[in-house]
Amino acid sequence: MLVGFPSHFDQFTENGFPVVISFHGGLMDPLHAFSSTMQGKDYEHQFIGDKQVAITEHFLNQGYAVVAPYGNKQLKGWQTNVRPYNNLGNWEESEDHQLLLEIEKMFQNEKFGFKIDLTRMHAFGFSDGGFMTSRMAFSYPNNFKSLSILSGGYYQCFQIIDFFDSYNNSYNNIEN
Repeated sequence: MLVGFPSHFDQFTENGFPVVISFHGGLMDPLHAFSSTMQGKDYEHQFIGDKQVAITEHFLNQGYAVVAPYGNKQLKGWQTNVRPYNNLGNWEESEDHQLLLEIEKMFQNEKFGFKIDLTRMHAFGFSDGGFMTSRMAFSYPNNFKSLSILSGGYYQCFQIIDFFDSYNNSYNNIEN
C-alpha cells in the first residue's frame, strides 16, 4: 500500500486530513497513482498511468492524503468482478473486503502517521479500479463522501473472459 501526504495543511482539521483511496486498474499497481512508469507501454496503459498521476497530484495539492492499496496479486486487480465475489452474498469473504476493513482500522488507529477524518473519505479508480470504486457505492454506502469512477462501471467484466473461454472450448470441440 502506498501513501501520499499532502504538501500543505490547509485541509487539516482537528478531525484529521480528508483522504482519497485510489484503486488501480487491472494489470497495474498502486505505483501508477504516484509515478507514471508506463513509458514504453502501449498507449492505453500510458494514458491511464499519466491521468492517474495527475489526479493524485491534484488531490495532494488540495490537501488530501492519498492511499493506494494493492489489488489481488494473482489477478493483478480486484476480486469485485470475479466469481464468487461478484455478488453481494459472497463479498464479505473476498480479499478486497478484508483489505478495506484493514484500511479503515489503520485510519482509526493512525497507522499512516497522520489522523484521517473518516467523514471526508473519498475513492476513485480507473478501469478495474472503477469497478472496485462502484462496489463502494453499495457495499459501504455510508462510508464515502464521494466516489469517482473513471472508465469502469458495475458489471461482471471477467464474465466476458468466461464467455470467450466457453466459446473457444465449444469451437475446439466441433468435429470437422
